[in-house]
Amino acid sequence: MRNPLPRSLADILEELQSIDHQLADAAEQYENDREDTLMRLHARYLEQSPDDGEESIDEAEALLDEEGLLPADDEQ
Repeated sequence: MRNPLPRSLADILEELQSIDHQLADAAEQYENDREDTLMRLHARYLEQSPDDGEESIDEAEALLDEEGLLPADDEQ
């Protein structure tokens, strides 16, 4: 259903700026959540690492995969 009154360009610009602000907030929150998750994964990995100090790339990748943080094959 169409709005009987056309919107002004100023109204449209205001709405687009609001959406842009919301997207910026969401992107910032995503990055913060991602950093927190990576820090938790790092701590978990260190707890699970063998005492001899050897690191396993496979184990690290498995932890990242569990959290859904590995890029898809086409992104690598």
